[in-house]
Amino acid sequence: MANGSTIKPGFYGWTNVVLLFVIYMAAFGMVYYGFSVIFPMMIKTLDWNRGTASIAHTINAILMGLAAPAVAISIQKLGPKKTLMFGFVVLLVGMLLMGTVMSKMWQWVVLWGIVVSIGFAFGGALALQTILLFWFNIKRATAMGIVMTGAAIGGFVAQPFYSWLMNVTHTWRSGWLCASVFVLLGLICSLFVINKPQDVGQHMDGLSPEDIERATREGRPKSKIHKTSQVWTIKETLRSRTLWIYIVVVTGHLMALTFIATHGILNFLDRGFSPTQAPMIFSMVLLGSAIIRFPIGMLGDKIEPRHIINASFGIMMVMLFFIWKNQSLAMIMVAGFLFGACYGTQLIMFPTLMGNYYGPEVFAGVVGALSPAFVIFGAVVPVGGGYIFEAAGSYDPAYLFLVCLLVVAFAFSFFLKPPIKPQAA
Repeated sequence: MANGSTIKPGFYGWTNVVLLFVIYMAAFGMVYYGFSVIFPMMIKTLDWNRGTASIAHTINAILMGLAAPAVAISIQKLGPKKTLMFGFVVLLVGMLLMGTVMSKMWQWVVLWGIVVSIGFAFGGALALQTILLFWFNIKRATAMGIVMTGAAIGGFVAQPFYSWLMNVTHTWRSGWLCASVFVLLGLICSLFVINKPQDVGQHMDGLSPEDIERATREGRPKSKIHKTSQVWTIKETLRSRTLWIYIVVVTGHLMALTFIATHGILNFLDRGFSPTQAPMIFSMVLLGSAIIRFPIGMLGDKIEPRHIINASFGIMMVMLFFIWKNQSLAMIMVAGFLFGACYGTQLIMFPTLMGNYYGPEVFAGVVGALSPAFVIFGAVVPVGGGYIFEAAGSYDPAYLFLVCLLVVAFAFSFFLKPPIKPQAA
């Protein structure tokens, strides 16, 4: 497709981008990342064991991954919009119950581990990214960057906001109740989402076939980014060597962030930082992730995403080491910011890479098939981190493992080259 073409006014894709930005901010920014600051106060007030309480987060992560095939089927059968709406209704129920009646460990495990995880799965990134891939080709990474910024901005706001709110109200319940308001906002926004440009008589990027043909005749420069023009099947994609390299790389990315998100604040408190400073450090991770997403999305439309992914892992492994070994608040905040920027970069580039290499038609199905594999590795982090602390008296073994894992992911990222579609027999 010609890269110099202009997207026409009235293109609903950008309205979708705004709606999806708010939706992603509500679900993952204000709820998923809000967990990091609400959880410590909740377990302290209820006098719960860290490792045992973290089981709920492990179950949450496992079910989110295991539910992905069902989410993919829902997207293919019902469409992304209805999938999103169902997820947000379930998420709203979970938030309200946690903020009102929950008081026992088993209730926490059921609500956060099962109910909320279903809401996250159906109302999460898979449906959002599928919509973006159907609407955008030329500005695919840019649109992805804008939408995915929503969670980071929400998370950056959630950290100090929930900390302030709970200090004022003297209860952790106010955090979950406030989160339910944001979930309701996301649910309302989902009503106005449109699944595909064809649903409203439009075309991908706002360009009709005639516009594309005209741009080609005029000799406008074509994109240098590899974007498949072939229709892959799920079976062909799962047999691709590149996809298996992708699995290893994404696993490192998920495990590192999950550890910082679930145990970062607890670790910073254990190291002597104040209850105000500890959330500030994690907020810097989210700020770095937020700031980078839009500009890196624009860059991903100009430079091959695999090169960006490779560079980000090289920086990320060094920054995690600095977070682990440095005791200076200023240095840890800088390292946290850069660590978050690397995570944010990967969050945009991974789905963009998948869409570019294999096309939007198989995206939901392939990601749905892969998610259980990602979760098997990533889900051990919350409970594993908790029990490592209880056994070793520190998080050092967990940090060492994750730094080594990022080194492996960095090495594998050199081989994320465009796949070759098998020839028909």
